[in-house]
Amino acid sequence: MEALITGSENVELSLPVNAAYVGAAKQTAFAVAGRLGFDAQEAYDIKTAVSEACGFLLKILKDVEIHAYTILFEVFEDRMNINISCPSAPLPQNDPDADYSLMRIQSLVDEAYIQNNGETIEIFMSKHNNEL
Repeated sequence: MEALITGSENVELSLPVNAAYVGAAKQTAFAVAGRLGFDAQEAYDIKTAVSEACGFLLKILKDVEIHAYTILFEVFEDRMNINISCPSAPLPQNDPDADYSLMRIQSLVDEAYIQNNGETIEIFMSKHNNEL
């Protein structure tokens, strides 16, 4: 069987804080997942998780002076890690919409968390390819 991944094929996007560009993130997620051999349903789940994470982040950033965020798609032979980050901003506390977003993301990938370390907000997701 030919290796799907050779060397470093990580993909990084820097997007403006504007909902019009979420489609670029979704399409990139779907393309990278396909490249890694995820089946169509898993690739769709990854794309949906990225969309949900971007939407969550855009809500946080709408009233602050942050103009861009970064998405890093890290590719491995057996999994895909996605790290969405931007400079720190206040995370919502006791917000049912934020809780729902995290629960939805967690239902679509194998691992997910959101953290604010004071310097950056990070939304991390990881999906294992069980087909390999």
